[in-house]
Amino acid sequence: MRPERVTVAGRDYSVRDRRRVHQRNYLLLEQLSTEPRQRFLAFDPHAGPTGSLRRLLVLPDEAGSRQQLGVLQRMAQGSDHFAKLLDFERQHDGWIVVLDWVAGIDLKTFLTEVRSGQRPRPGTVVAIQR
Repeated sequence: MRPERVTVAGRDYSVRDRRRVHQRNYLLLEQLSTEPRQRFLAFDPHAGPTGSLRRLLVLPDEAGSRQQLGVLQRMAQGSDHFAKLLDFERQHDGWIVVLDWVAGIDLKTFLTEVRSGQRPRPGTVVAIQR
């Protein structure tokens, strides 16, 4: 049997797994981090006419996770500069959180590239923008 594949923005991905949050299925394309707080690049085939990328978090069932979920909810309400919290659900292995996907490089990579001279340092105006 051929593995299921998804093409998004010209890039081809193999579907590694699926997760269901409430009544919506998400296709897991890449694992971005490991336990205890797993993060995945996911595809939502029902978002718009061609689907959309999402970030799916699996948080352990502990007080720190509930606190992080609260922070994500507040951030999504107050700013357009953070990934929007789209859905969350408590499941047997903890909290499953679905966030909008923000394309770009992660902060660690950005800072490493700036320090090594591969990327220019941001100017003052860019550094203090919200």
